[in-house]
Amino acid sequence: MPYIIFFFLTYLVIGFQIGLFPAIEIVGGMINLIVIILISTFFLEIEKEGLIFSIVLAIAFDIYFYLPIGLSVVAVLIIYALLNIFRQKIIEKTNYFFIASIIFAAVVIFDLILFIGNSIASGHFVFERLFLSLLPDALINFIIAIPLFIIIQYLIKILAVYRIIDVKKSKIKVE
Repeated sequence: MPYIIFFFLTYLVIGFQIGLFPAIEIVGGMINLIVIILISTFFLEIEKEGLIFSIVLAIAFDIYFYLPIGLSVVAVLIIYALLNIFRQKIIEKTNYFFIASIIFAAVVIFDLILFIGNSIASGHFVFERLFLSLLPDALINFIIAIPLFIIIQYLIKILAVYRIIDVKKSKIKVE
């Protein structure tokens, strides 16, 4: 039963990330659920499930947008490694603005890795495209980070009540 619900949620989120969000770009910026879910689950201390979920989303993202397979996965793993390196400093000062700022920085890193990898794969370096999409992507994700974090927090509580995921008591207090 938990696998069916995990599959359903994955399919739903892939639908939002690939089908809905590119259609409603705001000033050239697109909501990046891959990064938001990865960082939200990091702060809610269900990192393993969040990392697996983000990797599945990243593979679907690569396939749909014709990126070199694994490029988004590399970006997810680099962001996850950076979160773990700075874990102690991040956990000390956690509030909603700080989480949104971390998501802003992570989206910048994610977009830079995709740009560099895609440029190397195609042989064309188009810096205008990077600068036209980098700031709008980061700003849109900064703005939408708090509401989506609260929604993810609520969904995780629901999944924990029905014992679909195992949530340990979080030491991180988000205010």
